[in-house]
This record gives sequence, C-alpha cells and structure tokens, in this order.
Amino acid sequence: MIIDHRYEVLESLGSGAWSNVYKVQDKRSGFIYTLKLFQYLSSAELYEKFSAEEMHHITKIEHPNLGHIMDFGHVGDHIYSLSEYYDGTSLRNFRYRKAQTEILYDVIVQIAYALEALHGQEILHKDLKPENVLFRIDGNKVGVMVIDYGFSKINTNPDHQEITGSLPYAAPEAFQARLLTPASDYYSLGVLLYQITTGSYPFSLAQINALVTGSQYYFIPKFPSELNPDISPALEKFILRLLEKNPENRFDSAGDVINYINRIQTKQYPFSIEWSLVNRIRYNSYVARENYSHQMLDYVPNIEASNGKIISVIAGEGLGKESILSLFRYHLLYGNYFLFDYRCSKHDHEPFFALIKEFMQSITKDELLKLNNLDNISAKFKLYLFQSASEARKISQNQDELRADFESVRSLLQSLSEHKPIIFIIRNAQFIHKHTVDFINFISSFVTEHRIMIVMGFNEYNKVNLIQHKVLIQIPPFTYQETLDYINKLLNQITPEYFNARIWELAAGNPYFIREILVDLVEKKKITTQSGLRFDFDFLEYKFPLKVVNSIYARLSHINDIHYSYLKMLSVVESPLNRELIAYLLNIKDKELYDFINSSLLNEILSRQQHLYVFTYKVAKQRLKAKTPLQRIKGYHKK
Repeated sequence: MIIDHRYEVLESLGSGAWSNVYKVQDKRSGFIYTLKLFQYLSSAELYEKFSAEEMHHITKIEHPNLGHIMDFGHVGDHIYSLSEYYDGTSLRNFRYRKAQTEILYDVIVQIAYALEALHGQEILHKDLKPENVLFRIDGNKVGVMVIDYGFSKINTNPDHQEITGSLPYAAPEAFQARLLTPASDYYSLGVLLYQITTGSYPFSLAQINALVTGSQYYFIPKFPSELNPDISPALEKFILRLLEKNPENRFDSAGDVINYINRIQTKQYPFSIEWSLVNRIRYNSYVARENYSHQMLDYVPNIEASNGKIISVIAGEGLGKESILSLFRYHLLYGNYFLFDYRCSKHDHEPFFALIKEFMQSITKDELLKLNNLDNISAKFKLYLFQSASEARKISQNQDELRADFESVRSLLQSLSEHKPIIFIIRNAQFIHKHTVDFINFISSFVTEHRIMIVMGFNEYNKVNLIQHKVLIQIPPFTYQETLDYINKLLNQITPEYFNARIWELAAGNPYFIREILVDLVEKKKITTQSGLRFDFDFLEYKFPLKVVNSIYARLSHINDIHYSYLKMLSVVESPLNRELIAYLLNIKDKELYDFINSSLLNEILSRQQHLYVFTYKVAKQRLKAKTPLQRIKGYHKK
C-alpha cells in the first residue's frame, strides 16, 4: 500500500476513533516515519476541528521530548499527518517497582519538559495518557517522547456518556465548561502516574460518568501507597497534588515539577533561568507570515478558471519562505487538486519529471495504459520513469529528444488538469536543473491558459531571473513593530526601546537572526541575572554568533561575480549611497544599475532607507572591504 504516491506502508501501528496509524517508508529518501491517516473524517470535517494555521503551527514545534509532526498531506478525501518514527514502548507497558524510582523520575521530568515546550506555544496537549508517551532505555539513559499532541479527543457532551480511551485522564474542568489551562495537562499527568504506579485509575468508571454528567464534581482517590507499597510518601504526595480538584492547587509548570523532584531525591534535573529561557526562545520561535500565503491563495480561483500562474517566491534564510509555502499547501488539502510538493537539492533538481515518476508509480496498470501522452518520450525518459533514474541520468539527449519529452509532459499535464487543477510547489528552486528552467519557460504560455499553478521558492535572485512570465513575490524582513512584537513574544515580557532598536538594527529584521542573537545573549549571560532579565547590555563590541555570520556570507555567495566586484568597490564608502552616486562610482548605465541594485536588495546585501542604500549587515561590508583596494573606486581620494 502506497499513500500519496510516496509513502509505502510497512506495518500498522494501531487505530483510533479518527485515524489509522502506520509505519511507512518515504520512497524518495528511504527514511522511516509514522503516518496517521484520518480516514474516518473527510478533509472538510477535519478542517472544522483543525485549521490550516493550526496544522502549520504544530509542524513548527520541535523539542527532543516531542514527537515532531513534520508535515500534513492528503490522499483521496482524507488528510494525514507525518511524524518522526520513534522506536519506543508505550508507558502502558511500564510497571513501577521501587527499584525503578529513578527511571520514573526521568520519565516525569522529560514529560514536563515536553509540556513546557507545548505550553510555551500556547498549545495544550489535551490527550496525555500512557499510550501517548513512548520511552526506551539505552544503557543508563532513559529517553521519552510525547506524541499525539494538539488534538482534542474528549467527548464532553453530557448526553453521550460513553467512556472513551482519553476520558479517564481528563481534568474535572473539562466537564464543567471551564477554561482548560496548562494545569489541565498536569492533571492528566497525575492520572497517568497513578495508573502506571498502581495499575488502577484514581476513579472508577461510575465516578467518571458522574463527573461527565455533572451529578457529582469530585471524588477522593485511594492513596496510591495503599495499592502499591513501593510508592514513597514524597511520590504519593506529588501524584495527589497533580490530582487536586482546583487547578490552582496543582503543579502547572515544568519548573514547579522539577523543583519538587530535585528536593525529594539526589539526582538534580536542570531548569536554570538561562536553560529555561533558551529553551523558551528556541521552542517558542514559531512565526507564520500568513498574508503572503493568503496572497498566493488569492490566485487559486484564477487557476480553477483556467488562468494558470507561475509564481516565484524569493527570500533569504530565516525570513519564513518555507513556512509560507507550507501554510499555502495546508489550505489546499481537500483533495480537489493534484497537489505536488518537491524539495530540490544539488543532486535532485528535476522536480517535474521526479513528480511525474512518483505519480506513474502510484497508479494502477489499467490507469497507466489509459495514458497515451507518453507514447513518444525518449528512451532516456522511459528508463527514468519506469526503471532506474540513476541510470537514465547517464544518457545524453539531443535537442529533438528533449523537445519530444517536453511536449509529452505538457500533454500529460493538460490531461491531468482537465480532471482537476494541478498545483506544483517546488522548494529550494535555486537548485533546479537547466533543463527544468527550459521546461518551465517552454510551458509558461501554456500554463496561463490551463488549470496549472507552479509555485517556486528561491533564495537566489539570479536563478529567479531566468524564469519567464512569472509573478514575483519577495518576502521582506520584519518591520520595526514586527521585530518588537517578536522579541516580546520570545522573551515573554515587554522589552525597552533601546534594546529593541539595537536587535532590529543588528538582525535587519530577520526572524532567524533575532532568535539566534537572543539565544546567544542568554547563553553568554549578557542579559540575565539570578532573578530574571536585564537590558542594559552595551552592544558596541557585540559579535554575531557564527551561524548568523555564515548565513550572511551565504548571501554573498549568491551574488554573481560582476555584482560582487561592484559591492567590494562600494564597501569602502562610509556614507549612504543614492542611485546617482552608485552609477558614478561604478561607471555603469541604467540597465546594469537596475540589475545590480535589484540583485543586491533581493539577496539582502543592500537595504533601502527611503531614497538611499546602505549595507544591510556590517559583517558583510567588512568582509567585502577587507579585499578591496581603495584606488579601484572611481573618483575616490584618500584624505
């Protein structure tokens, strides 16, 4: 069984009220994943419970103790989620004995870390139970992975009293139409711990039903030590506090949990101000620039009306291009489109032919026989599609064979688009092969008259410039206000004007740079004290983290040789530049000036400040200046 052209099912991992879960192998990469197919809900029904923005948000949460939900897709009229595969055992199989106390505390702390990462993103798990916590022991090291977060499966309808798998773990406030909070997840942790340490639930089925129907609000559970004498008084007190009726009386943060556990035994788990803050910044750095995804969505009705588009999205690392493309796709998982998503690399850079190969492999022999669009393809293309892609790459083609393949693929696209609209999403398009550029230009006028949309994400202006008849969408850096809001979100407090302005200036509004600079300042204890944060740091001698410097240097590598030489020549000028001064210093005409400025702006080497141009990053200017003899600048005289 192959799902969505590319995921081969290796085994079934289980099923639930909404979905079946499979262990799959990606035919592109060979990697193993967990795929959850929501086959008991139509795509429209799932969208009622889980929006495209929520799908996107959840894929951006990465933490060592959270099973990373990497992607969403569709097959037929159903949506699936794709997660990293974790080879662990469910906590349902954990049996507590006194000798396992340290293992249990390791498990508790790692669950608390996972919940902290979710709660920092304002996401509640809502379904914490033993089946959704996997663990494994490698030597003396305990690993824990919390899975299946972000989906609420609690049936709180008082007229429907069936006890579901999740219901015994639900906090009392879930049945009282009261606000769920992080303390609600910690209540679920209490039930989970009660169950795996005693073998019983804290409340009987009759008591849970009474809670659901509202006939009674609270019951006092048996003391855990009465059911398992290996449970110490300190552990028992911890579990019972998690099960408190009033959320305000429970533990409700990883810090509270870890401080308590560190007090009752000798092993000390980390949760310092710096450690906590760095993790908060890293795991709370989600940013979605919805307006750009929605801008592309505005073209979809035109596509459906046979007015196709080729869209080039350009942005440097850290500006959110990947997220914009993903969010755009998550809005389209209804099954109404042939939706293809491909990531190019230096070695895999022919997306159209690769996606057609996947499509061919996913259809039945009868469906394949009905396709007569590929009767005239070259021997190389036949070998590529139906046998070995690597062997096919060794064969050269003449122009006639290449054109025959182009025409055949165009004919196939026309046939498919008559069935339903086709949307291609091509990531890292700066790597696309010359033949792919030729093919896109070959079909560019054809696309405008058919139900076809090609969306490409680039980080190099030079490659974008080769595509004809495109709509260009440039993703700009954050504005000052967006930067301020992002800093306040990451640090969870209002920060002073001076601090915000310096971060904005240093990062030039790049969200990735903002995050890495803040992490660097915290790790080096430049803005932290024992009691919290301070913002009187002097940025005068501050040096970028190495990963930021490398990212800036990568932007320089996208500049062609001629424009790079121009930038070196301008780097010695200390004042802002206008167009006339640039043209004079470089001795270039209007067309070349336009291309140079455009390339420098799109690659974020130069920035526009009203009618003037400045170097975006000081380190880029310094790198260019270090290699530039002053006498090469026309009219420049050393004073």
